[in-house]
Amino acid sequence: MNHKLDTDTHVFFYEQDFYVLSNFSAFTLMWKGIRFDTAEAAYHWEKFPHLPALQEEIRLARSAHDALQIARNHKKVQLPDW
Repeated sequence: MNHKLDTDTHVFFYEQDFYVLSNFSAFTLMWKGIRFDTAEAAYHWEKFPHLPALQEEIRLARSAHDALQIARNHKKVQLPDW
């Protein structure tokens, strides 16, 4: 059974039933020995290994949405394979 936007091949995690699986869900995680408040921050952090100050800004973002916005604002300097 699909939920709203879901299809037989894709689950859209922003749906309420699956929000805990979203990168935006606020669950602390450790990645490469570093604490992140959301998976979204860890995801965007990986785009900028050559810019540690920017990585730290992303890691310390107040929310997953803020981490996303910081990364979007620096898209021109992210690793080219992203």
